[in-house]
Amino acid sequence: MSESDTMQVAILGTGATGSFLGGLLQRAGVPVAYLARDRWKNEVTKSGRLRLTDYQGLDIDVHPNLTSEQNRSDRIDVLFVMVKGHQLASTIEQIREVTSPDSIIYFMQNGIGAVESVLPELQDRQCYRGITLFNVLTLPNAHYHKSTQGDFYLASTSIAEALANRLDDHSSQLNTSIKPVDDIQAVINGKLLLNLNNALNAIVDRPIKQELLDVRWRKVLAEAMSEWLQICSRNQQRVAQLTQVPPHWIPRILRLPTIIFRMIARSMLAIDPTARSSMWEDVQQKRVTEVTFLNGAVMEAADKLGLKAPINQFVTECIRKLETDSLQQTDIEALLSAVKH
Repeated sequence: MSESDTMQVAILGTGATGSFLGGLLQRAGVPVAYLARDRWKNEVTKSGRLRLTDYQGLDIDVHPNLTSEQNRSDRIDVLFVMVKGHQLASTIEQIREVTSPDSIIYFMQNGIGAVESVLPELQDRQCYRGITLFNVLTLPNAHYHKSTQGDFYLASTSIAEALANRLDDHSSQLNTSIKPVDDIQAVINGKLLLNLNNALNAIVDRPIKQELLDVRWRKVLAEAMSEWLQICSRNQQRVAQLTQVPPHWIPRILRLPTIIFRMIARSMLAIDPTARSSMWEDVQQKRVTEVTFLNGAVMEAADKLGLKAPINQFVTECIRKLETDSLQQTDIEALLSAVKH
């Protein structure tokens, strides 16, 4: 019997990525408890299953056990905290209730700042970072669709290795892996580089593939990325390579004419043609976005170094206006004009 056969996994935050991770683990035979709100439970109950699909043809049904509540700390071996960054502070009490000092806690939030702000309150817990390297769209009837390429990355522990092996045993069926890594901060830095497009996609309000075929928006993204890469270089922080090309090449590729970009960046375009960013979905659902921990975090990091990050600042301001339904076409035109075309 493997370690993953006996461990108890819990998911706190059954949004898009939380539901997808929990469903994959459950389908691979790992016991999973969903610490979910009644709305999510009601939707799963009404639909009769949790449906997971992806752009590569995955289409599976999972049947979560919603009859038992997980509230004993001595039963949870690993807790995945999948809530949005701005929701973390409100989950501390629940995290403490359902875990013990022997539990492993993985924080799976994007960007920088959210997790760091709550760790002082969990100094007696084993806290690690993880990151999701793909987008998941929430569709009606408890349906979650992975629309871009990528896997789950976890700071390396024995539990991460056990879960990775379990998913690997089902890799031909599930299309998604868990990858334990020694330098998770480098992966977080690399994911933030890619996540700088989340806000732009919400502003453009088009599928990612269409957005990337517009050289004007590619140049805005290239400038935003260059600002973050400069900060990482100044801080001597490694940025993990999460695409087929080194991170410092990505802004150069984005600035190429579209006809050349199409040929070189085929992997960037090998995504579901309907794929959009999670921030776009947040805006559509009138939810608070994560821009503070993405483009906003780049602004803050630049300020600490005495640098400027004008494009990320402009993007952050546009998202704030989107959140209040006050973004105007003139704001979008001003953002495009801020980059030399």
